[in-house]
Amino acid sequence: MPIPGPCPATLEEVAMPGVFPATSILGRSATMIDMENLTLFSTPACHRPSTATADQGFPHDLRCAALTGAPGGGHGGVRRFTMSTLAALAIIPMSAISAHAWEPLGYQSLTTTDAQPAIQTAWSDIIASKAAYWRDELHRTIPAGQIPPLDILSKPIKVGSHTFIVSIASTRKCETGANNAGSSIEPDLCEARIIDPDSGKIIARAEACYVDLSDDDRPQANRNDRTEIDVKANAKEIDFRSFVGGKEWSRCTTSAKLP
Repeated sequence: MPIPGPCPATLEEVAMPGVFPATSILGRSATMIDMENLTLFSTPACHRPSTATADQGFPHDLRCAALTGAPGGGHGGVRRFTMSTLAALAIIPMSAISAHAWEPLGYQSLTTTDAQPAIQTAWSDIIASKAAYWRDELHRTIPAGQIPPLDILSKPIKVGSHTFIVSIASTRKCETGANNAGSSIEPDLCEARIIDPDSGKIIARAEACYVDLSDDDRPQANRNDRTEIDVKANAKEIDFRSFVGGKEWSRCTTSAKLP
């Protein structure tokens, strides 16, 4: 009877050449997924009993039989193991370990009283303050049906069965960056308001960075400036981050909790 050779040290050595390329995920490493803890680990050699917690307390002989199809390990079932394991891996939903998607906020400048009613309701205090400043300080007349321009970054989001509007307004209350002629462009730290789109009610507030997108002729280094959000529906949380001049600004990394 032929003496069985040693088991491969890890499962990656039994990947199927010619079927899954070495550059593919399955070709590089056939791994098992502990779905309870969402961690990836390589299976140790079958000959060598392991004390690793990844074995989940399975007896050594049973673990080897399950992994190789041969009692106590050995080459007897490597081919059967490879086919069955790859088939099992193929049906694991990768969405379970996928990253959240960051999405940019869009820019708009509100100038009329009938534009975006929910946003105007939520920011009515700022609109009134700007109107007073225009009248009393700048001595400018505001035509009927118009408002002083309100520059907004916003995006509608869906959280469960609810829809909200994420908004950041450029106001005189913002903590401005060093945006003078002798400096590079920096983001302003402003107030973010999460709005009910039906009533205009503010349901949450936070700090986030307003990135100026009003100038279509921005310097080349600022053509990709943006503020992004990541909506974590299960945690009822919205994360913010901003990029200006190709750099992610740490002071713009903030979050808002939804009720």
